[in-house]
Formats: sequence, structure tokens, C-alpha cells
Amino acid sequence: MSDKDILQFFIDAEDPVLGTGDIADFLDFSNRGARERLYKLSDKGLVDYRKLGRVPAWWITERGRAYLAGELDASEIED
Repeated sequence: MSDKDILQFFIDAEDPVLGTGDIADFLDFSNRGARERLYKLSDKGLVDYRKLGRVPAWWITERGRAYLAGELDASEIED
């Protein structure tokens, strides 16, 4: 699953803020695997999160939207 596929899931979702479990189900990953992938996207500035208690809530950032729209080159977001 590509970064763009994950970002598109945020765009297509009814709710703009998603739980790790929602994303894990979409990716067919464990919650831990999804969280690790999301933290990598967060490090690139494509998604952001806020912990609600012990559980992070995730959303796509403006930078993530720009990347998805082709306004940012992949080289601009590399690790």
C-alpha cells in the first residue's frame, strides 16, 4: 500500500479524523503496524495526530493534500 493510497483513504473517509484501528482495517495491518506506518507519514508532515488519552487520532495535513494532488514531488518528502 502506497503513501498516496493511505492519504486518499483520509480524503475518502466520512470523518476527517480517524483512529488507528480504522486505518489498520483499511491497510489490513495490525494496529501496531498501522501506527508505525502513520508515524512515518507524520515524520514526513503528511499526516498529523493528537493523543486522546492513550489513543492517537489522525488526520491528513495540508502538506499531505498537496502531495496527493501532485503539488509536491516525492523528493520533497523523502525520509
